[in-house]
Amino acid sequence: TGKIARLAGIQADETVLEIGPGPGGLTHALLASPAKKVIVVEKDPRFVAHLTSFFADQLDRLVVIEADALAIDEEALLANHGATGPSRIISNLPYNVGTPLLVKWLKAGPWRGPMCLMFQTEVAERICARPGSPHYGRLAVLAAARCDARLALHVPRLAFVPPPKVESAIVILEDHHKPCADLAGLEHVTAHAFGQRRKTLSNAAVSWLQ
Repeated sequence: TGKIARLAGIQADETVLEIGPGPGGLTHALLASPAKKVIVVEKDPRFVAHLTSFFADQLDRLVVIEADALAIDEEALLANHGATGPSRIISNLPYNVGTPLLVKWLKAGPWRGPMCLMFQTEVAERICARPGSPHYGRLAVLAAARCDARLALHVPRLAFVPPPKVESAIVILEDHHKPCADLAGLEHVTAHAFGQRRKTLSNAAVSWLQ
């Protein structure tokens, strides 16, 4: 967790947003960083109670929110808690919502800063894939339209208790200087272009023109 926090490059004046902190392993490392404030969003009320109790002496820098990350308005949440400037997102994402959260954040406005996110390894490889790679597809196109993405760290199964059945990896995403002007439109096109069993543009075009 300390290595993840260091990889993220947190600066002293920044607010960090963490999704799905669970028992707070990564949260502990984020609070040990120079971050001005750490805001965590947790859906499970049992973990919310634990985090509030366990980090009781750090609630001047830590904000614990009980909510579904897919449904929150991050910009309003951050503004309500005094965040100024882009906020970093640093999370060991729940595997079942990692992809929709990433797509949501790729379309985000200026409230969102660089991202340091943990995914299942095969998802991480799809995000960072380059044209010509067997992993290249919708996620790679969307990520590259807004960010420079790189796979920064492999995380073995035994780093977790209990160990999951899959390997994990950390992806760093930083906005580049020429973002796609219509990421929502690109999302629609790529959903059709890469959603066909036989991925040819002619087959895809028929589906999105219907």
